[in-house]
Amino acid sequence: KSSPKEIYKQIIGFPPEVIFIFSSHTKEVTLLNGQRPYASSDFEDQDSFGVLGGRDRVMAAAALAKIFLEASLVTMSRRLSADLEMPSHAQVIAQELVNEGIDRQRVIEEEKSFNSVSQVAVMLEMVLEKNWKRIAAVSSDYQIPRLQTIYGNLEKLIGLDSQILQNFQQISRENRQIVFVSADNILNADPRLQA
Repeated sequence: KSSPKEIYKQIIGFPPEVIFIFSSHTKEVTLLNGQRPYASSDFEDQDSFGVLGGRDRVMAAAALAKIFLEASLVTMSRRLSADLEMPSHAQVIAQELVNEGIDRQRVIEEEKSFNSVSQVAVMLEMVLEKNWKRIAAVSSDYQIPRLQTIYGNLEKLIGLDSQILQNFQQISRENRQIVFVSADNILNADPRLQA
């Protein structure tokens, strides 16, 4: 019987140095004590684009972080809303990771990105800045093909003269490992996480 660490290494292909958590929608929730914190959306939540997910990404990243204890975690995305009272997606996800038992010192909040394309671009920038070699990018299963397409087509999406494209080319030359990981695969692979 394989250990969770062996299972996750098989899914990812390596022990990650960093785990990026791609953001989804966040929502305000009301607790019994009257507090109104924000939380990642789940699959019952919808917006004009359809079903969102989000909580699955947090749970999968926390599961990985509890196994790969040296890995940093990067929560991603600012909020586009003009409401300054609302926390960024990165802040909400960071707090949820802490609530799942992850040491706050391991979590980096990235608040420059605002959509999937910019999240991929900022991820590349941070990979070079921090000199990470083994990168796991966690998102919901339905998002993985889209993120892989964005990553593989940055030249068409961004343009030839972009710093982002230069970052992509440098990462490709240096043969760094970047894998887009399905939160569903992580959560379904470990019997300890099954209800």
